[in-house]
Amino acid sequence: MLRMIAVGATCVAAMMGPVCAGSASDVLDRVNLTRLVQVMQQEGLEYGADLQSELLQGRGGDEWTGIVGAIYDPVQTEASFRARFDDAMPAEHVDDVLAYFDTPLGAQILALEISAREAFVDEAVEEASRAVWIGLEADKDPWLEKIDAYVDSNNLIESNVEGGLNASLAFMTGMLDGGAFQGEMTTSEMIGEVWSQEPDIRNDVIDWVMAYSTMAYRPLSDDDMDSYIAFSQSEAGRAYNRALFTAFDTVYNDISHALGQATAMMLTQQEI
Repeated sequence: MLRMIAVGATCVAAMMGPVCAGSASDVLDRVNLTRLVQVMQQEGLEYGADLQSELLQGRGGDEWTGIVGAIYDPVQTEASFRARFDDAMPAEHVDDVLAYFDTPLGAQILALEISAREAFVDEAVEEASRAVWIGLEADKDPWLEKIDAYVDSNNLIESNVEGGLNASLAFMTGMLDGGAFQGEMTTSEMIGEVWSQEPDIRNDVIDWVMAYSTMAYRPLSDDDMDSYIAFSQSEAGRAYNRALFTAFDTVYNDISHALGQATAMMLTQQEI
């Protein structure tokens, strides 16, 4: 989800000098962003149902479902993601990223990643994948060394933990802005509450990332994984990964804040 062989830039000559053929938007087309934000909306609707059950005591009905659906609107989400990624992705690395993903292996990797993300919407699939990962770990399967190297190369655990903490803080800030706490919680208290969630967030991130990576990359050979790890460690791969996290974090923070405000609104309505 978040991400050398030697690859060359695919710039074409022009009168004013080399002009790069690709754009940040082209990169997002390769990674199937449109399909990804559709998955994000499905995940969001499920999360909204959890909020309805846990915080709203099951109330809200179709109104709440409509609010959550609008917050996770795929057209709006995609537009926001493209803008953030375009700002964060260095233009000088775009063509190297495209060159890698336009290889047969690169295209296969992207297809496996989006397929696994779609499959994980089904909790039964996610749980089964976690069981596979746990089994491989218990057997000390050497293939997991490749997964560990990939995860470490992209700093997936720490980056996702940080993202989870930021999203949680954004949600609480939205709740505060929506009047849920009636001014009774300070910013420092919210930060303290969020940090108290860090162990649970970290454990969930480790389980999810390892289970997802196991499912997504299991069809790849050792040489395939070595190639992807090398790309991840290249300047272009690192720039791509940083840009993805920057875009994801910004989009999820905006969504989380909006969800917090909407939750506060519903709670206030219920109190009235």
